[in-house]
Amino acid sequence: HLFAGDTQSMLTALASSCSIAPTPPRTLPPITGNACALGYDFGTSGVRCAIVDASGEIVANPPGYSWGVAGERAQEASDWEEALFSQLAALPADARARVSRIAVSGTSGSMLIVDGDGAPAASRGSPRMYDFSVSKQAVGDSGEAALALLRRCTPEGHPVRSATSALAKLLAYHFESPLAGSERLAHQADYVASRLTGGAIASDWHNALKLGFDVRALRYPEWLTGGEIGEIARGRLPRVVRPGEPIGPVSDKLVAKYGLASGCLVVGGTTDSIAAFLAAGADSVGDAVTSLGSTVAIKLLSDVPAE
Repeated sequence: HLFAGDTQSMLTALASSCSIAPTPPRTLPPITGNACALGYDFGTSGVRCAIVDASGEIVANPPGYSWGVAGERAQEASDWEEALFSQLAALPADARARVSRIAVSGTSGSMLIVDGDGAPAASRGSPRMYDFSVSKQAVGDSGEAALALLRRCTPEGHPVRSATSALAKLLAYHFESPLAGSERLAHQADYVASRLTGGAIASDWHNALKLGFDVRALRYPEWLTGGEIGEIARGRLPRVVRPGEPIGPVSDKLVAKYGLASGCLVVGGTTDSIAAFLAAGADSVGDAVTSLGSTVAIKLLSDVPAE
């Protein structure tokens, strides 16, 4: 997702319920010359990163950061930041100096609530990871209230109806204690990217799927921005960009501290299983990849919607 190509366009055929919108043109050309891209993968067991050059060859790939067995499902936002910057520091200085773009993949559905300045909302506790089930783990009857609202207001069979969806988690937070005016949702990858830019939270087409983003119409659907759900979610959802398109520049402070290329950009990322799909070299309709990890993820590249 750091390079030009058609794979991301075809991946937009994965979901939702209205006519397919034209894929917007890319605004960023591929990296060229001596420039490099840095990719992070935040997974269940830990974090890996790699720098690649314009041809896709690996320039640097330090040992990964492990959460440890106890930390796999008990992560804090501070753990994500520690992993982000320890991996960045572990990269050779000469390789960091060539990095002009950075993207982050995260575990699908992992999220937290942030306040107006993008910091974790102190009263909301730990992030809710990809396998957090509102029906089993949310406080009191907040999870059932969230799922009941989703059953009333969302299309039959939609993935947000899952007890582990990002939207179910957001609604459960609200039914535990009404969301404050400044509180916003951030997926794991969104939050990590914002630590690099120092700016507002932004997401990508893939991480936003379990939040309800319509990847065929390339917008949030009306049932999410209006009606009963909209009364809760409106103004709390991240801006969504195409994977590989700009989120914002890395902060001047971090560019100077880590010796990154001037003007280094953070671009839209993806989820961990789609990152694995792309890394496997899938690029033609009909290509499929199964990822065997803490969960099983099946991805198929299709030119028609997969319902």
